[in-house]
Amino acid sequence: MITTHKIISSIKSLFIVSALFVSLDVKSSECNSIPFFKKVDHVGAVGADDWTTGWTEYNPSTENYETPQIIIDKPILTDYTMKSHKTYLLKGKVYVAPGATLHIEPGTVIRGDKSTNATLIVSRGAQIRAMGTKNDPVVFTSNMPAGRRSSGDWGGIILLGQAKINRKAGKALMEGDLDPKLGIYGGEIDDDNSGVIQYTRIEFAGRKIDQSNEINALSLAAVGNRTTLDHIQVSFTKDDSFEFYGGTVNASHLISFKCLDDDFDMSYGYSGSLQFGIALRHPRTKDFSGSNGIEIDSYASDDNLASINQEMHTNCTISNFTIVSPKSSLQGVTQLSQGIMVGNDAYLSVYNSVILGFNFGIFIKTKKSEQGISSGKSNFENNFFVGSKYPIGNSTNTNSELNDYFVNPRLSNFHYAEFSGPLLEDPYNLRFPRFHPAKGSKLSKGASFKKINYDQMPFEADKLYVGSAKETNWLTTWTNFAPEFKTYPDANTPVSGNLNSKTVWTSGKTYLLKGTVTVNDELIIKAGTVIKGDKASKGTLVIGTKGKLIVEGTKTSPVIFTSNLEEGSRNAGDWGGIVVLNNSKVNDKVGSTLYKSQLVSLPNGPVFGGKDESKSSGSIKYARIEFAGAKLTTHENSALTLAGVSCMDIDYLQISHSEGNGISWIGGKSNSQHIVCFSNKSNDFVPTLGYSGTVRYGVVLRDEVKATKNANAIESMGSKDVKFNIVKTTAKFKNFTIIGPKKTDLTPVNANYNAGIYIHSNSSLSIDNSIIIGYPVGFAFSSVKTDFALASGEMTFQNNIIAGMKNPYAKYPNSRIRDYDVWLSDNGNVVEEESASVKLNKPYDKRNPDLTPVSGSPAIEILR
Repeated sequence: MITTHKIISSIKSLFIVSALFVSLDVKSSECNSIPFFKKVDHVGAVGADDWTTGWTEYNPSTENYETPQIIIDKPILTDYTMKSHKTYLLKGKVYVAPGATLHIEPGTVIRGDKSTNATLIVSRGAQIRAMGTKNDPVVFTSNMPAGRRSSGDWGGIILLGQAKINRKAGKALMEGDLDPKLGIYGGEIDDDNSGVIQYTRIEFAGRKIDQSNEINALSLAAVGNRTTLDHIQVSFTKDDSFEFYGGTVNASHLISFKCLDDDFDMSYGYSGSLQFGIALRHPRTKDFSGSNGIEIDSYASDDNLASINQEMHTNCTISNFTIVSPKSSLQGVTQLSQGIMVGNDAYLSVYNSVILGFNFGIFIKTKKSEQGISSGKSNFENNFFVGSKYPIGNSTNTNSELNDYFVNPRLSNFHYAEFSGPLLEDPYNLRFPRFHPAKGSKLSKGASFKKINYDQMPFEADKLYVGSAKETNWLTTWTNFAPEFKTYPDANTPVSGNLNSKTVWTSGKTYLLKGTVTVNDELIIKAGTVIKGDKASKGTLVIGTKGKLIVEGTKTSPVIFTSNLEEGSRNAGDWGGIVVLNNSKVNDKVGSTLYKSQLVSLPNGPVFGGKDESKSSGSIKYARIEFAGAKLTTHENSALTLAGVSCMDIDYLQISHSEGNGISWIGGKSNSQHIVCFSNKSNDFVPTLGYSGTVRYGVVLRDEVKATKNANAIESMGSKDVKFNIVKTTAKFKNFTIIGPKKTDLTPVNANYNAGIYIHSNSSLSIDNSIIIGYPVGFAFSSVKTDFALASGEMTFQNNIIAGMKNPYAKYPNSRIRDYDVWLSDNGNVVEEESASVKLNKPYDKRNPDLTPVSGSPAIEILR
C-alpha cells in the first residue's frame, strides 16, 4: 500500500528544489567506487556546457555527403579500418565476424544502400570501434541524394553481444532476418566488450519488415558493460532510435531526433544505466503501435512466457534526460504518445529529468508494473512533467495510489498541465534546438543524487587525456616522497592480537602494531592518525572476513602507516603491511583459498574468498603506507593486499618503499583510483587470480637501483594451475603514468627490471590512456591465452604512449597479432624513442614530481 500524501499544487514549489548530494545507498556506494553516473547540478540533459554542439546535425536531408569511394558488400572477416574522410557504401547485410574488429576513424562517412536494405551487424565476439570526435564525427547515413533522403532508407547498426538476456535458452536470434549463426545474441558474459561508438551520427535508418520484425537505427542486443557508448545522435529513423535487448551496457549523451516509434526502448532483461539523453519528436510523426519517449518491458505481449526467465526483469536506471513531445508550443497537450511507458513486469528508475508535453508523463501498462512502484523497485524522483494532462496513470487512470506516490513531497516530482515560466532555452526549434536551462530556470540548480551512486569525476574523464594527470598535479599536499626522513611522534599505544569490537583510532595517539593484529569488527581511523609497524615482530594489520577498515584521511591530514624506526634508519620491509580479506570470488575451484603469505601468528594463512560480493570491507581515503612488505618465512607481503574483496573504496593512496609488491588484488572486483607507488622494490600493481575491477589514475615512480628480480610496474596474472578455475583476471587500468628507472639510454639501472606491463598466466588485463616511460621493455605477454585475448579484442591496449625504451614490446612467439607496430598504431598508441618526448613537467623530480603534460605533449594531442 502506498501512503497517501497531499497533492502539491502551488507553482511556488517549483522554485524550492534544492540540490541533495548525500548518498543514501550506502551499500551501493561502498561496493562501487567508480560508478557510472556523473554528479551534476542541473535537471535535464544539458547544463551550462552544451555537449550537443559541434558534432550534431538537425537537417541531414540536405547535407552534401561525398559519393562513396569504397563498397563494402561482404562479411568483414579480419580487422578492417575505414579511413578518415573517406566515404564508404554498405550494400546488403554486412557482418563483422567473430574475432574481427571494424575500426572507423574520425570524419568517416558510411552510407547505407537503399535498394539492398544495407545493415551493419557486429556479431558476438566481434567489435566496432567508431571513434569520432566533437569536431570530426563518424556519420552513418542514407545513400540517397540530398533532398531525397527519408526515414528507413537503410537498416541501421546491430550490435550483438554475449551478456545475459531473460530467455531461458540464454541466447536468441536477432530479428531482422539475420543469418541464424551470425545473428545470435546472448550468453553469460555481462562484462563483454562490443567496442566503442563515440561522437557518431546515425541518420535515415530503421526498417519495419513486419509488425514483429524490425531493424532499429541502433540495436544493442546482449551488449556487455565494457562496451563504450556516448555522444550518439540518431535522426529520422523509421523505427526505434535506441533499443536495448537485454545486456548490461551503459550509455551517455544520446540524442533521438524525429523518430517514428520509441526514442529509447529497453526489453529482455536489460539492466544498464543511461545518463544525458535527449528526445525531440516531430508533430506529425508517430507509429501505429504508439510512440513513447521511453518504453521499457521485460518481454513482448505476444511472447511465449514459457521461454522467458520471469525472474530476470528489465531493470534500468536513467538520470538527466530531456524528452520533448511533438508539440508546436507550450499551450495545449498533444495526445499522440506517452513520455514514459512502463509495461510487462519491468522496473525503471528515472531521476533529474524533464518530460515535456505528453498526455501521460508516466504510463503504467500492467498491474505487475504498478507493483514495481509499490515495492520500491521502480523509482521516479526529482523530475519535471510539464504540459501533461496526467503526471502518472494507467489505462483507466483509476488508481489514485499512483498519483499519491508521484506527489509525495519526499520524491520532489513536479507536474504542471501548463507552464509559462522559464524552463529550457529553445527545445521546440527543429533546426537549432537548445536544451540547456533558460535564463532564470531553476532546472540549472535542481539536481538530486540522493538515490544515485554518482561519480565525483566526469564519466568521460578517462577519455579526454592520456596519463594520470591533465592540468592539476593531484600529488601535492597529501603525499611524501622523502618518508625516510620524516619525523613522526613516538608510538604510545601498542596494539596486538584481535580487535573483536568496534574500535576508533584518533590522531591524539600513535599506534604500534605488534605482530599480527586481526580486525574482526569495524576499525575506524581518523584523519591525521599515525600507525607504526613494529619491525621486531613484523607488525601486520589484517582485516578479517568479518571486519571492516575505514580510513578517514584528508588532503591536508592523511592517515600514515609507517615503520617504527627512527628517521634516517627506516627501510623497505620494516613491517608487514595491510591485508584485507573478504568472501568475494577468486578463481580457486573450491571457491575459497588460503592466504599464502604465512603471517607470523597464522602459519597456514586465513581462508578468504567465496560468493558474497556485497559485503563491504570499508574504505581508504587519503592515506600513506610506507616501508612495508616484510618477508614472512618464504613469502613476502605486499604493502596492501586485497584478497577476495569486491566492496572497498580506495581513493588517494600512496605506497612507498615496499620490499614486496605495492598493491595486490587476489580475486574480487573492488575499484580504486588515485594510487601512487613510489620507490617500491618488487611489482607496483598486481592484479591476480580473477580480479575484475577498475583502477584509474595510477602513478608509478621507480628508483634506478631498488628492484627485486623481474620487477614490473604492473604484473597481471590469472592462473595456469589445474586446481584453479579458468577465470581470467579481467581488470581495467586507465589513465596511468608509469615512470621507470631509465631517464635516458645512458642511465645505469638495476638489471632486475623487466617490463612496464607484464601480462601472463591466463590474464586479459586492459590498459588504456596511459603513459609508460623508461623500462627495458614497454609491455610483454607470456601466455598463449593472453595473446589470444589481446588479438580477439577481449582485452584492450589503446591510446597509450610508450617512450624511452629500445624495445616497446616483447612479441609473444607465434602471436596472432601479425604486426605489433601496425596493431599499436591501429589502436591509437604512440611510440616515442626518447622519454623527454612525452613532455611532462617534472617526472624525475624525486621529491616534488609533477606529471602534468606541458604544451606539445602527445598526452594532450593523442585523443583529440
